Amino acid sequence: MAERRCPNERLRALLREAGWTHEAFARAVNSVGSEIGLSLAYDRSSVSHWLAGTRPNAPVPQLIVEALTRRTGRAMTVSAAGFEEPPAQPPPSSQRPRRPQEPPAAPRHSGAGRTGGTLNALAVLSRQDTDPVTRAPLLLRPFRAAISHVPAWTEPEGAPPGPLTAERLRVGQSEVTVLRGAVRFFASSMGAHGGAHARVALAACIADTAVPWLRAPGPRDVRDTLRTETARLAFVLARMHADMAGHGLAQRYLRLAMELANQTRDRATWAVALRAIGAQSLALGHHRTALHCVEAAVEALPAHAPHAVRAFTLAQLALTRAATGEKQAALTALTAAERSGERSWERPGDRPPPDGGPFAHYPPAALAFQTAETLYRLGQLTAAYRALERSLRHRAPTDRRGIALTLARQGEILLETGQLEEACATWREFLRVGDGLRSHTVSSAVQSMRAGLTPYRGHPALHGLHPETRKPAAR
Repeated sequence: MAERRCPNERLRALLREAGWTHEAFARAVNSVGSEIGLSLAYDRSSVSHWLAGTRPNAPVPQLIVEALTRRTGRAMTVSAAGFEEPPAQPPPSSQRPRRPQEPPAAPRHSGAGRTGGTLNALAVLSRQDTDPVTRAPLLLRPFRAAISHVPAWTEPEGAPPGPLTAERLRVGQSEVTVLRGAVRFFASSMGAHGGAHARVALAACIADTAVPWLRAPGPRDVRDTLRTETARLAFVLARMHADMAGHGLAQRYLRLAMELANQTRDRATWAVALRAIGAQSLALGHHRTALHCVEAAVEALPAHAPHAVRAFTLAQLALTRAATGEKQAALTALTAAERSGERSWERPGDRPPPDGGPFAHYPPAALAFQTAETLYRLGQLTAAYRALERSLRHRAPTDRRGIALTLARQGEILLETGQLEEACATWREFLRVGDGLRSHTVSSAVQSMRAGLTPYRGHPALHGLHPETRKPAAR
């Protein structure tokens, strides 16, 4: 920790506004840290040091700001909390900079300036994401959960730009095919290997291929499609980071995906990205934010939205309403999701065509898993277990992450219903399938298994499980 020279009166004033004791404040900061995989142990004495003028090391000032933002409902900054950044010392020319630049915020006006701002922000962020030096601080960004940050769809001002006439066309359908294939490849890679496996390659694809193509002249319809596919690449990369507990960085990519989708008036892709922020919020326990996000996503869907996108969004709405105790509303949304899912398949129960991509089809396995999660939240364990069995039947063998998480939830349900031996057998299969997956989500499921089995230590049914050997996946 670096010492400040004077007491932090700004932080003291914010702490009074929040109405927190020192102990409660420390617990809140620890909780925000846990969302990004940090195990912190701050207490009231730590808060006293901060108030006396001690500046904690990064990323703790950002965690403090996020905790205060959530408590007060006002967006805070590190500077407003009295933690001004220390003056940057220019490194020797032979050394690389150790601190990343903050990606520039996109301008709020419409038109070419806004487009350029979004592309610049995406270019900077994805480039930093390929460098282990600059990536490390990015992974420690907290998730911004304030209700005031929930966006709503707004139509871009003005007419779309007209076709190019003076410049030579440099991008066309072949570039669209490349990006569309990249979306499918990286989405499949996450299912096969976990979120950590190809993050750097995807970030490089965005920085080195997608962004330069978006800056190149080409027909308007091609450029719009490239922008949509880039938004989808950012969505997939966000999912990878979220799978590794990099929730703040994932949220930033999703915001950029929404900006890109808005620029092409693509309400469906915009809604899918906002739905993902809602799923993050729910997973982290921010139920009100989750509900606001998912409701806004459903409301933004156009009447002609693909059935798969509608099913994908409504299924998350069902789960979120179940989590907030709205049983009937959850079941209503779930029924609508299942109906849209069936319409998106050639025949109910058919697997989607392999070339449809993750935005063209909502696989039956994924919808069945979401159904199970909703029913589980509603306490309908038997029905949830049956939905998980249905999900497993439809899982492709290469979807190891999906299979592992489905088996993990089955094991939890079996244990909750008193079937210890069956739960252990299911968890053995879970460990076998999940072995080698680089996924913090899967590692967290292992930790949940360990906690559930703690009361049964020494029981013969646990033979061969050895859950203590599995450590959380490296970030």
